Amino acid sequence: MTSRSKAGRAVLFTALCIMTVGFAAGTTVRGPLEKALQCVGVTAGAFVAMAVVLFVRGPGNLFPIVLVIGGGVLFLGAAAGTAGSLLVPK
Repeated sequence: MTSRSKAGRAVLFTALCIMTVGFAAGTTVRGPLEKALQCVGVTAGAFVAMAVVLFVRGPGNLFPIVLVIGGGVLFLGAAAGTAGSLLVPK
């Protein structure tokens, strides 16, 4: 197994975990505005955790790209989970 496929699986695993958290957070509120705010909260919390881990381990040369792409993956996962929570009747 190459390191590239391991990295892809790690990104997929992270996105699915954030999607699950976004879904769980979205089911705790009723309105679409509140669900959007839950999505932003999940994304922000995960982004802060990612940034802390990145800077503790040493940012390296590509840290801005890592933060942008990682933030995008986190947002898409949280948005997908929160959107899925719209299907659950309250």
